Amino acid sequence: MDEAKILEKNYGVWGNMRKKFMHTYREAEWELMLDAEKLDGYLTDFNEEYQAESETLLASALERNGITEELKAKDPMAWIQGYNMAKEDVKELLQKQIEEADDLEEPKEETEEFEDLGPEFLPDAKDRLA
Repeated sequence: MDEAKILEKNYGVWGNMRKKFMHTYREAEWELMLDAEKLDGYLTDFNEEYQAESETLLASALERNGITEELKAKDPMAWIQGYNMAKEDVKELLQKQIEEADDLEEPKEETEEFEDLGPEFLPDAKDRLA
């Protein structure tokens, strides 16, 4: 599948999130997977994996917080509120998980590497010119 079709394709919430991240921040990885014709399958699998994880976490959160079918029958508004809060918490948790796994560290400038060591380790410009 070519790049234009992949960019247009809807991979679901998690697959689209990963697609956007890779296309923006992981260009080399994007190109390698695209050239190997593995990008489409990867994004599909990524969405399925995170969707399953989302459903598992949501069910656990609902049970833990007493958001049950019984509550749904007794107080639909409380159930909706509890469900939406649990769903948003799960989404935030998984987004954070994805971001931490792909945390981009800004490259340090050459002098920043030595600043922690103190001024005695920074070469003097006069010595470099001599």
